[in-house]
Amino acid sequence: YLEVPITDTFYGVDLNRRPAETAQESTERVAQELQRQGIRTEINDFLILLPDHLVAIETNECVAWFDPEYWSLEDFLETSFLA
Repeated sequence: YLEVPITDTFYGVDLNRRPAETAQESTERVAQELQRQGIRTEINDFLILLPDHLVAIETNECVAWFDPEYWSLEDFLETSFLA
């Protein structure tokens, strides 16, 4: 498991909250932009889950990568939905 602060983009998508954008709007915008690139996403409150990559994104905060050698998809989803 590795968590890093937001730098700028993920797959070319801006992960920083835009002025006058709520956290929920930011989450939905980023998820939609990733989906347009063919990346499957699920939203859990303010987390964007990328189940195929074992990645969780909290816009304006951090990106967390879960090591597939250690984490199963079920463990990733369970942990992410409990966060």
